[in-house]
Amino acid sequence: MDLQQIKASVENKNLIKGLVVFVCKNGTFIPLQYLSWYRKNNIEVEYVEDILKLKNNSNSLFGSWDDTSDKQYVFSCELFELPDDCLSYFQTTDKNIWVICNKVSDSVSKQLKENIVVVPKLEKWQIEDLAYSMADGADTGDIEYILKVCGNDINRLYSELEKISLFTSQERKSVVKDFIYDGVFNDLSRYTIFDISSAIIKKDIPSLKTVYTEIENIDCDPLGLVAILIKNFRDVISVQCTNNPSAQSCGMDSKKFWAVKYSCGFYTRDQLVKIYSMLTSVDRRLKTGDITTDIIIDYIITYILSV
Repeated sequence: MDLQQIKASVENKNLIKGLVVFVCKNGTFIPLQYLSWYRKNNIEVEYVEDILKLKNNSNSLFGSWDDTSDKQYVFSCELFELPDDCLSYFQTTDKNIWVICNKVSDSVSKQLKENIVVVPKLEKWQIEDLAYSMADGADTGDIEYILKVCGNDINRLYSELEKISLFTSQERKSVVKDFIYDGVFNDLSRYTIFDISSAIIKKDIPSLKTVYTEIENIDCDPLGLVAILIKNFRDVISVQCTNNPSAQSCGMDSKKFWAVKYSCGFYTRDQLVKIYSMLTSVDRRLKTGDITTDIIIDYIITYILSV
């Protein structure tokens, strides 16, 4: 299987049976976009900490893994290696498993070569084509400015283009000019409390790991983060848990509704309820002094990613 076949399957909302190993020496943008497409189409994506648990299907204090055919499992690592006695299982498994890694061990490369897809580096013209398509309607010079500011960081570029794509093509010309004038694109290298919130809401593990490594340098007040997460999860619940939601039925303006809708589908309804309950409890206990703020961010992130 190659990237064209995988892309076609994803766009047709079809899960790929068996193991697919994405070797991403030049960035994980492509497989992460495929996963984002799955989520947008209400296909459940679940990250696993230990890929061997998918083989064992064990019931333990860590939970059990179900052989559900409508779920996409994802395992992310630097070096993908497997014990020799597990290679044959993952070679023939019918579970939907994606591995996103930088390299594979010799044994994996040899026995699972048919499962490996080497993700190529995006060419300059491909990145420019992405920018011009997502920012269609904006002035050419303004799009070139965004490309220059973002440099070679495709993930940051895509994040900025997402903001622009929320507006109609007729609105983008003036909106992008306002963004540039207000300095929205000037300093994309400085993470903020909103980057943490966005990564949590979208269950974007790679981005969350990146932001978390700089947590000490981020102006992130625990009470502020809790307040933002409560608001964001409340909005997601309002949209995701409403039958045939619309901006009017959810009490939002059109731009906010579509921004929230893009953040839906990363958690099940039950998970959203548990997370919202936890956040409101933490908020109350922080304000009454029942708990301290020193490790609250660690607790929130750990809890949300484990539900």
